[in-house]
Amino acid sequence: MMRTIYFTAATLVIALLLSLVSCTKENNNNEDFICPDIPCQYGEVTHTGNQTCSCSCNPGYEGDSCEISTAWTKYRGYYKVIDSCLGHSSYNYYITIQPGGGDRVYMPDFREIYVPIPNDCCSSSFYPMGIVYGDSLSLPFQTFDDGKITIEGEGTLNGTTLTLRYTLLYRGVVETCTAIFNRQ
Repeated sequence: MMRTIYFTAATLVIALLLSLVSCTKENNNNEDFICPDIPCQYGEVTHTGNQTCSCSCNPGYEGDSCEISTAWTKYRGYYKVIDSCLGHSSYNYYITIQPGGGDRVYMPDFREIYVPIPNDCCSSSFYPMGIVYGDSLSLPFQTFDDGKITIEGEGTLNGTTLTLRYTLLYRGVVETCTAIFNRQ
């Protein structure tokens, strides 16, 4: 009975090894090749020839698994801004839109507003964060300086011009504004 078990186990091991060899055997007919399940977060698995596969990323994504958003890259740059608010004066300033990782961008020195740093000698730049969706930019509701400053809005990128409509609470005043960002 022991011999039967050893014989059966040996037969299974040999069958397993033969199946592995036949799976890795070179098959020159690429039409019959099926790509294994590769995780592609924002793309699809494509056959690249010679029985190899990779992720083909959707526009705005890169990386081995299409996990890195590059949507922010078309927003990055130095802009001259003309900012006008209903019932208030206009503001002219320059801003550099910076990457925030993934689909996020940061706008330091926005409206040249500075936020005091508690227990410190100075202040920090007002850094609203935007989320990029193709040619659209969303400023989700954000609060700074213990709620004394809030902002939210949305914008559209057309070539090198970003038009941003937003609502800002600053120094107790709510402003509804439109800012035209022209990339320099």
